[in-house]
Amino acid sequence: MHSLWQGAILTVLAGLVLLFMRRSTAAMRYALLCTLFFLFVGGVCVTFLLQWNADIEPPQKYLVAGETGSFPYLSIDHWQTGVVSFLNQNALWIVLVWILILFFQSGRMVREIAYIRRLQNRRTPEADGF
Repeated sequence: MHSLWQGAILTVLAGLVLLFMRRSTAAMRYALLCTLFFLFVGGVCVTFLLQWNADIEPPQKYLVAGETGSFPYLSIDHWQTGVVSFLNQNALWIVLVWILILFFQSGRMVREIAYIRRLQNRRTPEADGF
């Protein structure tokens, strides 16, 4: 979940780099965008390691019908527990779908790079003058 907000912040920064570096060289923009990408990857890895080593508090007992509090299902704790429970129960499928999407996008990128290489190396006749 942390990668979402980290990615959003770095996406905004990448947009600002593209906006304000419009007149600079492509190499400069590329270097800055690669730096942002590696910051994202590093930030995700550091956050993962910090979360992995964090002490996880056991879930607290929530209100049930008949106890004090008339609407226990409206509490944020109830919804948070439900979301965490859902994610824990379906973690295998979530990761599987994420990996499939990653492989699909990587394959698409490799295909497009191969197409660009083919265009660069293909000999085409020069256009005739009008």
